Amino acid sequence: MTLAKIKNALFGDHHFRDMWGAAGAPYLLPIRLTVVYLLFSIFVYTFGPFQWITYKPVLFYTLLFLYILALWFGYRLGLMSRFCDTTHWKEDYTELLVKIVSPLIVVNFVLYVVNIFRDYGFATFDFVGLFKQMWVGIQNPGYGYQLRLHRIANLHGADIMGGTAVSLLNYLWAFVKYPIILASMLYFKKLKPYAKVFAVLYLAATVLFYMSIGTNIDILGVFLFLEVPAILAAFTHWKNKTLHKKQVIQLIASLLAGVLLIFSYFTWMMVSRGGINRYDDPEYNIVGITIDIGQNKPTEPPATEPTVPEETIPDVTVPDATAPVQTPSTPTQNKNSWVPPIIMKFWVSFSSYFTQGYYGMSQALNLPWVPMYGVGNSMFLVDLITDHFTDIDQYTYQVRLEPTGWDSDIQWHSMYTWIANDVSFYGVVIVMLLIGLLFGAMFKDAITSQNPFAKMSIFYFMLMLIFIPCNNQLAQRADTLFSFLLVILLWILSHHPLPFMKRKKK
Repeated sequence: MTLAKIKNALFGDHHFRDMWGAAGAPYLLPIRLTVVYLLFSIFVYTFGPFQWITYKPVLFYTLLFLYILALWFGYRLGLMSRFCDTTHWKEDYTELLVKIVSPLIVVNFVLYVVNIFRDYGFATFDFVGLFKQMWVGIQNPGYGYQLRLHRIANLHGADIMGGTAVSLLNYLWAFVKYPIILASMLYFKKLKPYAKVFAVLYLAATVLFYMSIGTNIDILGVFLFLEVPAILAAFTHWKNKTLHKKQVIQLIASLLAGVLLIFSYFTWMMVSRGGINRYDDPEYNIVGITIDIGQNKPTEPPATEPTVPEETIPDVTVPDATAPVQTPSTPTQNKNSWVPPIIMKFWVSFSSYFTQGYYGMSQALNLPWVPMYGVGNSMFLVDLITDHFTDIDQYTYQVRLEPTGWDSDIQWHSMYTWIANDVSFYGVVIVMLLIGLLFGAMFKDAITSQNPFAKMSIFYFMLMLIFIPCNNQLAQRADTLFSFLLVILLWILSHHPLPFMKRKKK
């Protein structure tokens, strides 16, 4: 293959038009949006309100662009892969999957309710007590957040509902928890009425629970659960040239409405926690990193050392749930005073969450690599091994950065840093290439076939890509890590089954 052919394969659209006609554009849009998103995150890190100090800037920015380029190349190669050209998945398999999933939806909901009780520290089904505590948290997410931190510090699996037995069951159920709800959304119209009810109840319980503890991660998950089927349907229609303008408008409207609701809740949650209300204070900082939104700088050094905002180092002291959120009585004037305070609070909070992982990564470039042999990319696996076997936490970049003040349990480090625990920052280039390869192959399969596992995988890839600037979200918890690996395995077997899995021809 000549250099020109390689260039056209990786950058030219005509290759995909030749393969799939004028429908080549739908295959390329996901990676184009991903690249724009990641470039935007770098832009906000560099020019946003926080005055991040970038260590080894030439190496730092070179690596960031190499990671994006590797993801792009991998995705394009994945689209050209012939791995999923042969499929053994048939329509009657889908009907069987729906029959299997339907009763599991009920089990999924019941176990989720049990875990809500466990998270709140209940030993029995005290629905009245649970409702009261959740309602207080929903009214004041900041209080709910602080209360949970205090509660978790004193909780042990053996002391709450179900004890160790449910803790072990949760590890096993983590393999199927998300695939069950994803299947229920993908095939919602095929479900029996009782299964539909419990699927909706699961989503509602998830939203209410995470609102009550002042956290937003699984609220984003619910948004993706609902939108992934619609997104895949739109791309399939686009590929088949059957996409109507009305469908496009409806999809864009639902996406925008969902994003607006999530951002609104995020802002409300941060304001409720309290720290962001001091955003226009010249001393406002995250571990010493200040912001520049045009505030008047103090003419004299502060009498005390700058403090870290409450959202970065939570205070385990439980506040009064009925106390109103305090705001500065005499806010500092700044050049952006024409911007409504609530918008500035969102922008500063969002920028902190969106970009602090890059700062953690730049600091990690100062440290030598200590290989962790495949488990260092996962917070869940690192904590599990450290808690029950031997202390491997000490070898991660995250813990080794703590002497700088960048706390491994509070601050973020980007997905790249987590992966670098295993392969070094240079090896991350290869991993991003492989991620892109898998993403491209599975997305193509998701919109060209009826393979449910390819369709389910898009949820995981969206979650992973959204959180690249922040952390390795898929490997943070057992339910995302285990189920993602299961979905990948089932997808591979659906295209290339083992000999004993093949049906014998009559």
